Amino acid sequence: MPIELSHDMIRKFEEVSGIAPIEAQASEEQAYSLGKSGKDVARAIARLNETAPGTSEREDCLWEASDAVWRYFIQREACGVRDHRQAVHFYRIPGEVLARLGARPAGKRDLTD
Repeated sequence: MPIELSHDMIRKFEEVSGIAPIEAQASEEQAYSLGKSGKDVARAIARLNETAPGTSEREDCLWEASDAVWRYFIQREACGVRDHRQAVHFYRIPGEVLARLGARPAGKRDLTD
């Protein structure tokens, strides 16, 4: 039995042909990555806020938060968002975290080591 397609259905197939499905999937991946990075920032800042100033644990948390924020900013820039002031305000990112962006603790090449 042959399948008859309505004109609306044919237009739907035409809309998703070519590069459109790939672009949609890429946008979904960007949105997911940005959301995950934002959650990582929120967790790192919350952990930082729970530590006492002047402790070695706080120092570790500062580096962890700085790394999370740096990765988040890179993800935002990949999505075309270059102004991070709103994110700094939203996540209440302290200046001591912002001052470390892109840096690494002395003697460490990567925070995952």
